[in-house]
Amino acid sequence: MSAPTRDVTGQTDISKMQLEPDGSFKRAPSAFRNQVEKGGKFPPEKDRYHLYVSYAC
Repeated sequence: MSAPTRDVTGQTDISKMQLEPDGSFKRAPSAFRNQVEKGGKFPPEKDRYHLYVSYAC
C-alpha cells in the first residue's frame, strides 16, 4: 500500500514570510475580534449566522 499524497501547491512558501530584525516571526493580529451578542456590533438573529468548524491544526 502506498502512502497517501496531498496537494501542497496552495501552501505558503515559508522562505517568503516577513521576519523581524532578530529573525523571529510575528503573527498578524486575528481579524475575528467581535462577538455575536445582544446590543453588540453583530446582534443575534435567527438563520443569520453559520458556524463552520474544522478539526485541523
